[in-house]
Amino acid sequence: MLKQLKPQNIFISIAILIITLVASDFILNIRTKALVEEKYSYVANEIKTSTKSYIDAKSEAILFIALSLANDHKYIDAIKHSRIEELNLDSFSKELQKNTAYKNIWIQISDMNGISVYRSWTKKRGDDLKKIRKDIVQMLKDPKIKSTISTGLFDMTFKAMVPIFDNKKFMGTIDVVAKFNSVANQLKDIGFEPVILVDKSYKKQIKKPFTKMFIDDYYIANLNASYSNQQYIKTYGIEKLINNKNDYITDSKNNKFITIYKQKDVLGKDMGYFVLFHPLDTIDLGYIYFYHNSILAFIFLLVIGIFLIILLINSKHYKEKTELQNKLLSKEVEEKNTELEQQHAFLQNIINGINESIMVIDKDFNVLLANDYAKRFSSKSIIKDLNNPKCYEMSHHQDHPCEGDTHPCPLTQTFEKNKSVQMIHRHLTPEGEEHYIELSTTPLYNKDNELYAIVELGHNITEHLNNQKLLEEQKNELDYQAHYDSLTLLPNRVLFADRLKRSIKTAQRYKNHVALLFIDLDHFKEINDSLGHDAGDYILQETAKRLQSDIRKSDTVSRLGGDEFTMILEGIHNINEIVDLVQKILHKLQQPYKYKDNKLYSAASIGISVYPENGDTAQELLKNADAAMYKAKENGRNTYSFYTQSMTQKAYERVVIETKLREAIKNKEFRVYYQPQINLTSKSVVGFEALVRWFDPDGSIISPNKFIPIAEQTGLIIDIGKIILESVFLQAVQWQKDGRNFDKIAINISTKQLKDHEFLSNVKDLLDKTNCDPSLIEFEITESFFIEDINEAVNILNDIKNMNISISLDDFGTGFSSLSYLKQLPISKLKIDKSFIDDIFTDDDDKTITQSIINLAKNMNLKVIAEGVETKEQEKFLEENGCELVQGFLYSKPLHVDKLKKFKYKF
Repeated sequence: MLKQLKPQNIFISIAILIITLVASDFILNIRTKALVEEKYSYVANEIKTSTKSYIDAKSEAILFIALSLANDHKYIDAIKHSRIEELNLDSFSKELQKNTAYKNIWIQISDMNGISVYRSWTKKRGDDLKKIRKDIVQMLKDPKIKSTISTGLFDMTFKAMVPIFDNKKFMGTIDVVAKFNSVANQLKDIGFEPVILVDKSYKKQIKKPFTKMFIDDYYIANLNASYSNQQYIKTYGIEKLINNKNDYITDSKNNKFITIYKQKDVLGKDMGYFVLFHPLDTIDLGYIYFYHNSILAFIFLLVIGIFLIILLINSKHYKEKTELQNKLLSKEVEEKNTELEQQHAFLQNIINGINESIMVIDKDFNVLLANDYAKRFSSKSIIKDLNNPKCYEMSHHQDHPCEGDTHPCPLTQTFEKNKSVQMIHRHLTPEGEEHYIELSTTPLYNKDNELYAIVELGHNITEHLNNQKLLEEQKNELDYQAHYDSLTLLPNRVLFADRLKRSIKTAQRYKNHVALLFIDLDHFKEINDSLGHDAGDYILQETAKRLQSDIRKSDTVSRLGGDEFTMILEGIHNINEIVDLVQKILHKLQQPYKYKDNKLYSAASIGISVYPENGDTAQELLKNADAAMYKAKENGRNTYSFYTQSMTQKAYERVVIETKLREAIKNKEFRVYYQPQINLTSKSVVGFEALVRWFDPDGSIISPNKFIPIAEQTGLIIDIGKIILESVFLQAVQWQKDGRNFDKIAINISTKQLKDHEFLSNVKDLLDKTNCDPSLIEFEITESFFIEDINEAVNILNDIKNMNISISLDDFGTGFSSLSYLKQLPISKLKIDKSFIDDIFTDDDDKTITQSIINLAKNMNLKVIAEGVETKEQEKFLEENGCELVQGFLYSKPLHVDKLKKFKYKF
């Protein structure tokens, strides 16, 4: 029946149903809420009524006790004849405690002059009550029965004062006082947990609080006040609670129903607050919600019933209407089909006259329409269903759609992008002739604006592409001839000049250096003149190959003409890089050239200029490199010369140090010095950093800053590292034997060492050889090690950690490491660089960075050590900010093992 309704009618019917139910639920919720509030108000009033009845009952009971005692002739006679010893009511109090709920009853008797003659709670007698109690003074003036609730020295209490008469003669007063504990117990027994509070205005009056419990300035009068309810009042706010205007408070989260009964004093002011707690879920609301849900269900069923009746009535009319519509529609469809067939034939004739491929293709690759030109590429033997061919069968003679980056499908891309696309496809005719077709698609949409097919227009661009290719080849040939040397195939002077200018601009942008090498072959003229130009050409071609074999992708080798070559080196950071490459070039060019049956020898003189030191233009750099080249020839050829004397001197020093380093490794001229590491908490030495020192045979000490960079560049650091590791491992073993307590010895490990594929095996071998405990060793690494390949770095460091060797990150904060890298590394300690410690009192940034590193280490459960501590002020700053480990000249400079024997280990 639902199918017979129009969608809009179904929507309206459902909307009416939903609106009716929502409106009914809204009205019922209002009524339900009112009934719930009415129920809560009833419960609140019931609690208050019960509380008042218990208070009134106890007040009357206390008065009854006082009246009974005041009319007992035994006590009247005792007062009359001054037989005070007969006034002992202790046994009476005990009977009350034993047989009633009144456990805390106090009795006091005073005579006609207001003198105390008996107190049940003390042996004190004979004091004049008129001096301290106004109610006694009033009683002496006007003896009347009084029953009150008041707050005194100890508590808020019930008090009954009854005058004692003998034949109408006033003889004295009996006071009976009781606390509220029995009322509190009665309330708790019926399910209401009370917290009885005395108003804060009475705090000074209650000098000896019986319960000793307060919430802020409000005294708690009942001993059975639960701790959880006290805490709830504190959290809720006592003032907010007692000043609440409603009859009750509900807290469904804590399952609490709270109401307050207020006890007035004799002047009608609020003296006591009975805060009564009751479990919220014990209040029966079931009948209310049953009433709500029943009515809502009835309304729902009623509306559904009406809706079904309407559907039933509508269905009969719908059937008759549908039959008539079907007859009319059948006739209309027949007419439309005839019209469409005529239009299709007309359209087919039009597109057949177009000399380009046209196809209409649906989303399943079916060709709905195609002209004769498109069918030129098809072969009936490939098409499975001639009445329903696929586009890929017609165009490409294949059984699957086009795919991949080299042959993307225009249909798929049009559907994905929902717009026209253009691309070029390679087509084959049935005869195997290759054609390139430029395909353009146009999306086709139905009346619901849904994309259901495309129009694919194919334009044959084969001839155009062939012409374009020919022109491009001619252009490239001309361009190559203009910029490259035809003999060596190297860039010529024109391209060299352009690339040098570009290199200078790049260096300006990135603030680095460019080196220009001017290379002139030695003795080339003799070879060329004696053996002919073929031999000379061979030397030039072979030289070009040798020069290209040692350059980076960013560098350029070119031939200026004759036997002159140039080399542009980009991104140069120090002179050592230049010297390394120049020495390799000289070495290669010294090797013999095999020409036919002859061995020919040549060499080169190399002049070097550096941007920006030796010029800031291409012309100036070339001129200065040329001048330096002639200087190299003057120095005996087969050598190199920097443009300035100072750079030449530095290059010479570098070669000297490298040579001496190799001798130093053979002769073991290196010594290990140890700088103590201090724990600021215990003020004692807990470890050492091992530092290498090089003692030249001439007695001088060569600075690590001078030889370490050269050792790393040449790879000699690996051999030096082995010497240092073995020395430290042996020293650790010796110190253990000597009983010297220390945590770790830290050793600096370079990136070059860590990337050496034999490093890990060498460490294992040295540990075995020296019998050193690896837990006494710590490797200090720098950020440069893991910045290039974090995954490789993590693997290497994990292998080290698995040997039980600790890892610390040296010079932390000076590099570019991120927290994401730091979290991946298996390190246990961060070392704060000396550059930050030096300026913590003069540079706010350094101070902030130092504090941040310490906090970062703590948050990541890492240790942190500061190096370069030289003043007490620095020590104090680090200690106050939580850095426990330090080292520096304040404690000791690096020392030889012999001097460490005399070193004090406690500060």
